Amino acid sequence: EDVAVLSLGTSHAVRVIHEKGQLNHTYQNFAYAIHPEAYLIGLPSNNGADVLAWANKLFNSSFAELNAIILNPPETETIFLPFINGERAPIWEDTAMAHLFNLTRISTRESVLYAIILGMVFNIKQNVDQLAELADFKAIGLVGGGASLAALPQLIADVLGYTLYIPTMKNAA
Repeated sequence: EDVAVLSLGTSHAVRVIHEKGQLNHTYQNFAYAIHPEAYLIGLPSNNGADVLAWANKLFNSSFAELNAIILNPPETETIFLPFINGERAPIWEDTAMAHLFNLTRISTRESVLYAIILGMVFNIKQNVDQLAELADFKAIGLVGGGASLAALPQLIADVLGYTLYIPTMKNAA
């Protein structure tokens, strides 16, 4: 009852089971009745680990390189808004576009890749924070392909401020 689930694959969604069908019209979260006394509530995003796959294609990088960057993060002032696929929550704009800000002469390939990673993670944080306003939870279960990037779960836990549980069973979602 006190664990939310973050599925991180091509897209991402954060969900929790709650005794009430909590709805917030600003967040436009979903609330599905799954039992007479239980609802699955949450928020979906179009931009999950697909953002990282896109970055790999654009920068000719790999998930192994992204993992190394997370483990040894460069300094960066670059900011990335990850809306490469439009966006559902948090902004609900199908024509939204990604944006890269604060590029300077000292920006490096690694600092831009790290900004892209952080942009995806902070987009997740917005949805987790909004869900936390609707329902209490103390930890998050992380499922999906994004959980397989070795260093990413710790970065997500650090940014979100929650303990993450990662199932040992593959495809546990």
